Amino acid sequence: MCTSIGRCGPDAPSSSLQGEKAVIEHTSINPNKSAHIGHLRNSCIGDALVRILKRTGYNVEVHNYIDDLGNQLADTVVGLLNVPYEGEHVRFGDYCWDIYSRVNKEYAQSPEMTDKRTDILHALERGGENEAWLGNLVAERIVREHVEEMKNFGIEYDLLVWESSIVRAGFWASAFQRLAQTAVFVQEKEGKLAGCWVLKQSSVADGEAELEDYNIDKVLVRSNGILTYTAKDIAYHLWKFGLLEKDFSYHEFTAGLWTTGLIGRAFWKSGHGY
Repeated sequence: MCTSIGRCGPDAPSSSLQGEKAVIEHTSINPNKSAHIGHLRNSCIGDALVRILKRTGYNVEVHNYIDDLGNQLADTVVGLLNVPYEGEHVRFGDYCWDIYSRVNKEYAQSPEMTDKRTDILHALERGGENEAWLGNLVAERIVREHVEEMKNFGIEYDLLVWESSIVRAGFWASAFQRLAQTAVFVQEKEGKLAGCWVLKQSSVADGEAELEDYNIDKVLVRSNGILTYTAKDIAYHLWKFGLLEKDFSYHEFTAGLWTTGLIGRAFWKSGHGY
């Protein structure tokens, strides 16, 4: 969950809040299966913040960030393509729950099958191929189910931001250029992170750096070229703060709910846009 507010704080008088813009990003369920009770809990917390800020005078814009390039969606696509299954389900998302469970069992039994996940991740990032189109269709269908389900609890959104939009519209490329101008973003030449582009958090003692399960630095691009979710989050937040000379295109997803995409309008609502 993320909150971005133009101006706030204990010394900001309530009268100054009229019309002040606040962005609340919440829910952000992986679009590979139906929502569960934990997702609803997070959505309720986000919606409560939305209602509080609206009540105190903020002009609130509600975002739902859709991770349609991640491992979870890739796993579901791998399962749909490679794991035969038949069952009685009312919703597509419930069917995908079972596919997702089964494909992970397949990974455990045949570790080499995880190579298919890597192939799908590359295809999803490139777009335009059979696997990418299948991923798009799966994600869109499941997001529509998520949106309708949350609406039953009075939880609604203004904008869906798709991770694929961040990559394909060049947000990450622009963020990469900005990061590359700093001394803390480097490509590792040796060690277990060799080939990875890494954001150096701080210097650590040699003893700490050798800990097997601990690394204070943040990998943004894996050695195989696949972006981590942190890389795409950085690009998204740079856009939020107006630090990228780019914008999304927008179109309506459902009545009153807008979505990012590579086609659409430059401004998604009268008086809105970035």
